[in-house]
Amino acid sequence: MFPVDLPALFHRELEKQKRPNDGKLHASSDLAGSLRHSQLRLADAPLNARAIASDIRMQHGTLWHEWFHDALERNGVPFFHEIKLDSYMPEGWSGTADWVFWHPDYKAFVLGDLKTARGEAMYWIGRDGAKKEHIWQLSAYFYALLDMGFPMVKGFGIMYWPMNDTSDKELVLPTVQECDPLPREQVYSEMNTRWDKSQKYLGSLKRNSPVTTYLTDSLAPPMEREQKLFWNKGLKVFDVKLMPHWSSKFCPYPNELCDCSEQGTTKVGNWKFLLGDGLPDWPDEWVYESRKGYEGIRPEVEPSKTEKQRRLKEVLADG
Repeated sequence: MFPVDLPALFHRELEKQKRPNDGKLHASSDLAGSLRHSQLRLADAPLNARAIASDIRMQHGTLWHEWFHDALERNGVPFFHEIKLDSYMPEGWSGTADWVFWHPDYKAFVLGDLKTARGEAMYWIGRDGAKKEHIWQLSAYFYALLDMGFPMVKGFGIMYWPMNDTSDKELVLPTVQECDPLPREQVYSEMNTRWDKSQKYLGSLKRNSPVTTYLTDSLAPPMEREQKLFWNKGLKVFDVKLMPHWSSKFCPYPNELCDCSEQGTTKVGNWKFLLGDGLPDWPDEWVYESRKGYEGIRPEVEPSKTEKQRRLKEVLADG
């Protein structure tokens, strides 16, 4: 019916928008993510075939950014957007600030960023705050803006914009998470370390060789799994599980270069409520129990006081 193959045309246009390798690390993806992925990207290592759905999802974010910029301008909000910060960042790094707002009360600027997110992620963001990767990214931008000469309010905001509703009864709404920047020394130390390790890796490669030669001693290992808490409704305990980093689900490399997508989930223990006898040396309390075979793994996560109190009602209701 159409005079052209529309899906093929639009797919080609999406392909044109992919960012070419500029030889730099990007604060938006390389500062707190997988160093192995960053090194392989800089080396132009071969990629898996990319699903068009991933390109469409990325384009959604681009279009929302443009819409927000237009909406702010229409409403007379004074701000800068898309400020390129490469010249004010440590060697080898690149970054672009989404928003820098003028705050008349403080007579200074406020850094802001927009992140689109799955509706299912909004609960966790509301509970745990901004994602670690985004705090690192905006911290790097904050110090670059200071060095650029902007008088800055100490802190920044990250607006999370949900891309879908969920099947539960919770109302999914956008949220703004206010954060303090990480210490400059911590941020710059990590940036310099990652750049140095990336350059060392590139120097270890033999060009025009088979794919397996990308596996050198200087290639960083896959990201380690992270401890996460989950409420176990059946057992009435907080399970502690080792979970792959979220980025492993989107690993773009074949398994012979990076097998992080093959990492599984492992329960290593749980936080359980023990009812004492009322005596000072045996109080009611939540205690951690290791799963058999995982006694050497200590818990790095613990439910908050509020979450313990909320779940305690369920524990006591079942006797």
